[in-house]
Amino acid sequence: MTNLEQSYLKLFDEKQLTKYNLTKENQKEIISLVNEGIEKHLYTDTKDFQHDLKHIEKVLSYIQMMLNEMPNREVDEKTLLLAGLYYDIGKTIGASGKEHGKVGAEEFIKRIENKMDVKEALKISLLICQHASEEDKIEFANTPFSLEEQKEIQKMSDILKDADALDRNRLNYPAPLGGCDINKLRTEEGKKIYSLTNDFYMDYNLAIIHERERKKQTKILDNYELLGKWILEWYKGDINMFHASLDPSIEILSPNESTQKGSYVYAGKDPIDCFSMACFRSSAIFPRCTINQKKGIKEIFPDSIKNTLEAKYITIYHLPNEEFHEYKKDVTSSPSGEWVSENAVKPLSQVSFKALDLLKYFEHLGFMNIIQDHSFESQLSSFLKATEMYIWGIKSYRSDPSVMDKKWLTFSKTIQYYFKNENVLNLFNMVKKDIDNEIATYIEEFKNTNKREPDFDNEKECLKPLISIYRQKYFVYDDLNRQKVNYDHLNELCIQNEFPFKIVDGNLQEQDILKRTNKISGYINDISIIFLTIFMGILIGIIFIIKG
Repeated sequence: MTNLEQSYLKLFDEKQLTKYNLTKENQKEIISLVNEGIEKHLYTDTKDFQHDLKHIEKVLSYIQMMLNEMPNREVDEKTLLLAGLYYDIGKTIGASGKEHGKVGAEEFIKRIENKMDVKEALKISLLICQHASEEDKIEFANTPFSLEEQKEIQKMSDILKDADALDRNRLNYPAPLGGCDINKLRTEEGKKIYSLTNDFYMDYNLAIIHERERKKQTKILDNYELLGKWILEWYKGDINMFHASLDPSIEILSPNESTQKGSYVYAGKDPIDCFSMACFRSSAIFPRCTINQKKGIKEIFPDSIKNTLEAKYITIYHLPNEEFHEYKKDVTSSPSGEWVSENAVKPLSQVSFKALDLLKYFEHLGFMNIIQDHSFESQLSSFLKATEMYIWGIKSYRSDPSVMDKKWLTFSKTIQYYFKNENVLNLFNMVKKDIDNEIATYIEEFKNTNKREPDFDNEKECLKPLISIYRQKYFVYDDLNRQKVNYDHLNELCIQNEFPFKIVDGNLQEQDILKRTNKISGYINDISIIFLTIFMGILIGIIFIIKG
């Protein structure tokens, strides 16, 4: 994605600044840093709108808000803000995961070589490197910093990490992958401004939308008339291409790597479906369904839709038809009706709405159904279906052997967050163990039959058979051909792993197999002791009688 880079904080008026405890001087300082980022092309080439200059400006704003909450300015503000400007450059040059901090620190040193005091540059590079680490505590061994300086740098690192976390509401995933958990914030200052972040994010995006309306001289916000026209054309069978995003500032859509081979811009003919794809990214938490030929989303955890969408604007972009062709390759993940372009695409127009408002609009007109089903059965079924994404890791296994573990770590965090029940996580860990055994068995049998390892990149050769095995084991079909969880297999796993729970009537219940076994064994032992005691008493009595 390519966006027009500029400061959007500069559009905030004095009333808004006061609301967020920012001064005009704070605003000028942040605008100056953003302009430096533009001049030096720090984030210009990123294809990830979640780590672009807008993200940086919001992080800088949160840093300043936290600094303004400090009664005694304990840190060097200018140094911290400069670290906030550069801290994500590792993402821009292609690094990902934990590595982008280290890569970004090295890139920063290259860029400012001989332009800054060596000690100051080292301080900033430490902050850049540390922000991507799971560890909060900085390792200061072999650094030239005094204990007092170390204390200051550690505080700066905590502030930077919290500012980054506070902008997690920009992510189009529900918690814990998106959104900020106040309990995980490191600073009291971060906790103080936490309640302001949703409003700030909304005001920031609203500023973008109004700026685009001004430049394009057209209505974008709440343009239900144009959206209604697109929907009507869709129902009439006219072909238009659409793309939905949480980012209202897209100038050009650039091709991106996805689960399919190749790099594409993705689009759809149905604006309602595009909205759904953008807002409900997690199939585990928001499983899709069809009710009376109408698209539906299941809410399987209470308030999860509201919590995910309440601080979001959604933008639907109208794209030129001629740039796209239907994606028909034999790829497991490809949904029906998906259209792609190998080239960058410039949107023709756009409309933006509060995400919750647009959802209610679609519901009211009968275009979408929201089905509330908070049963454990529905939750379990949804997460078991989503477990297939773990199996998808096999495609990248050869190039990255840790990919499976990474996928499961993310998945298990989601399980823990939503189920809040360690027994459910243990159940899914047994499922993982079962899948791993199946993968190992399949690979071994393939090698024995074909005298070589399967080609992990070839879906027909590896991925599809493994997913087929998984589905056959974990799902069955009822008389109406509806897919159901195979509880027999799950309960068999529980017994095999001596797991003291089983699934009864769609609920996880304590099964006393082990307890009963232990109790019965205990009873038998007790009875044996009693009988033995009686027998010995009788025997001793008989001996006494005989002797007497």
